[in-house]
Amino acid sequence: MSAIIRLYWQIFRLQLGPDAVPASRSLLFVTALVYSLLNLGVWVWIEPGGLMQASISLALVTGGWLLALWGIMLLMGKVARYQQTLTALLGVNVILVLMSVPLHFFAGGALVDGGADEAMNGSALTPVFRLLLLGLFVWGIFIEGFIYHRALDISPLQGNLLALAMSMGIIALLGM
Repeated sequence: MSAIIRLYWQIFRLQLGPDAVPASRSLLFVTALVYSLLNLGVWVWIEPGGLMQASISLALVTGGWLLALWGIMLLMGKVARYQQTLTALLGVNVILVLMSVPLHFFAGGALVDGGADEAMNGSALTPVFRLLLLGLFVWGIFIEGFIYHRALDISPLQGNLLALAMSMGIIALLGM
């Protein structure tokens, strides 16, 4: 298990691409399960609209993202790489979510009942944590761009633009 965590960490640091991920359905299943449970917990924590609403939102966003990725890979003739690419993307997103939770908490994003301490609301460090969150978001785009670059045999710029477009699409979908 530690080898898989190290693998995702190396992808997170742009040292390895999705081609280094084993083509394993069980690894994809476990990674997707961890991704889903972690994101569901975070969504329920941040947006207390209920478990059902968070589940539907997570399913729509993730499903749209994965369907768009599959369509792009189909058009590019790279469907054989889909499983490894998907496993890498989900694994890296687990790391991103784990890193963003404490930042979000201290940035004052969890100020609903039972959320962050009221003293944090006026903290001088709040802008720093928000800036770190923004930096983590941008780094996530670069990571996804790197994964798309390697999986689709496109330039790094094209990979980053694709990652940015996917992220903006997800944000637009969430804004509905």
